[in-house]
Amino acid sequence: MSLVFQSEHTAIYRIAEQLESTIAALTLLQTVDGSNLLAFKEKLEVVVDADNNSIAYQYETVSFKSAGKTVPTTFNKAGFITSVVECIERRYANIDSDPVIAKSGAVLNCKLWPYHSVTDLDSFGNAEIESLGQHFKAILVANGCNVRRLLPEWVKLKRYVKRYWQGKLNDNDFSSSAWKITFESEGNPTTTSQFANVLHLLQILLVSLRH
Repeated sequence: MSLVFQSEHTAIYRIAEQLESTIAALTLLQTVDGSNLLAFKEKLEVVVDADNNSIAYQYETVSFKSAGKTVPTTFNKAGFITSVVECIERRYANIDSDPVIAKSGAVLNCKLWPYHSVTDLDSFGNAEIESLGQHFKAILVANGCNVRRLLPEWVKLKRYVKRYWQGKLNDNDFSSSAWKITFESEGNPTTTSQFANVLHLLQILLVSLRH
């Protein structure tokens, strides 16, 4: 999860997805040992020194002694994992209710777009774009963005993505690839003139929570 959050290519809408999968994986580990723990247990050697009343451990080239005088037989793994999950949930407690994250997900996840109907596609995400434009208006205006052009450019941009990238990209990476290609085309005068303002807003939305 940490690596995904640190990635320059992680968009806001992927944060909730990653949190859900991470918590699900951790919850599973409460009752099942993961591959790393299993490998550790297989290589761990316990040496009991009865004469010195001490216990030593050997893991590959690393040696360490027990703080107690008996071999530990239990470890509250479930309690430890529960604590980790609770910390994660507290840290991101408002992620499902955050309006920016919710609206960004609807707009940026190209796999959710209604490509089957041009009419539905034209209206899809319009309310979210207008709301997000107002939310970030001060930043957008300060950087020369014309907020009144956001909605018309958004409608054209959806058709642009549908025309050139739908069905041409891997489904698992469609959204990130489509936006990467679109932004790389920004240097093209045609692309810049058509979508300059809305791409400015989308660039803000694509920034991860780590910022």
